[in-house]
Amino acid sequence: MKKTLLIIFSFIIAMMLAIVPMPAWLNWLRPDWVAMVLIYWVLVLPNVVSIGVAWVVGLILDALTGSVLGAHAYALVCVAYFVSKFQMRIHLLDLTQKAVIVFIAIFLYQLVIFAINGMLGRMPATFLYWLPCLSSAIIWPWIYLVLNDSKDHFDLAVK
Repeated sequence: MKKTLLIIFSFIIAMMLAIVPMPAWLNWLRPDWVAMVLIYWVLVLPNVVSIGVAWVVGLILDALTGSVLGAHAYALVCVAYFVSKFQMRIHLLDLTQKAVIVFIAIFLYQLVIFAINGMLGRMPATFLYWLPCLSSAIIWPWIYLVLNDSKDHFDLAVK
């Protein structure tokens, strides 16, 4: 039960970070917080957090950001599937190599959103659209360490 609350709390924080106002010049560098938290939990608890959770979290993110209903949900499902498919191999990598995997997963996420927006005629005007892939990969080690530390503290508190 407490582990579920920790997962929900981490997604709530990620969604808050996803919608917090930022200056226009800095908005392009906003990491994909929700996708990174999803990647972490799919890696650590694949039996608890998987495609179904990704779909629900994506629908909530769609409602929060005012995007087309299902766009973020579909993109997060693609990311969750990608990460769960290679979950055992990703566990063998060190933190820097995991950051490269996060870059690829966030690129997949951005690509799906790009395709959906393209079908709707809302193409981004600049290549800066792809910068969240880089900023997410750079921030990933800290996200991983913070969430891992939180999970470890929880495990110690339960015993």
